[in-house]
Amino acid sequence: MNRKKPRVSFGVLSEIGIVNVTLDYFYINVKDRLSLFTSEITASDAPLLAASGINSNVANIQYYANDFNSITQGIDLVTSLPFEFLWGNNMLSLAFNYTNTELEVTNPKSPISNSNVRKEREGGIPKNRSVLTYAYTKEALSASIRLNYYGSFYNAQFNDVSLIEKVDPIIITDAEISYNVTDNLVVALGAKNIFDVYPEENSKGRTPGFLGAIYPINSPTGYNGGHYYLSMGWDFS
Repeated sequence: MNRKKPRVSFGVLSEIGIVNVTLDYFYINVKDRLSLFTSEITASDAPLLAASGINSNVANIQYYANDFNSITQGIDLVTSLPFEFLWGNNMLSLAFNYTNTELEVTNPKSPISNSNVRKEREGGIPKNRSVLTYAYTKEALSASIRLNYYGSFYNAQFNDVSLIEKVDPIIITDAEISYNVTDNLVVALGAKNIFDVYPEENSKGRTPGFLGAIYPINSPTGYNGGHYYLSMGWDFS
């Protein structure tokens, strides 16, 4: 069972001229978090298994146990700047997040004692994430472009912690333009990852016998490249 300890958050909101700024800080402390443990079945365990009616062919067992403490803290920063340009309404906004997690192992048999496992637990997702967005509206026309930045993170190839690597930062660009044909009908043309950017390849991804997993499975950007669409929407209200 996880035991929650202090969870603290606070924020400030400020207006600097026409610029809106919001800054939030969070701190989360969790004690006795669970990990999945694996134990091999030895010859001396066989009679105990048989007495319990368990198949003697069982090679290992898995179970959850209290294992480690964690402290997660970080900041969220959001700024926005509205302005007039090209006879329409414009908005430039920036959202930034920094999150850091530190682990304290409390169980001497912990799987996190493996340094690569710990790297993935502490750094399996980017510590830094930023989104820069520009949006334009004029009457029935709307357009936006968004730059998504993901910082580096650790990835265990094929869930094998002996093959852990640090994946470089990546920037993904999204764009959309839409038009309200009527009060109810809107047509949009857009793209997710318009420049067809892929995450860094696994060093073993193209090696025979490694399942053909070329890209990090846990990449926050995905590994399917660009996605382009034409859509129509109808408001029934």
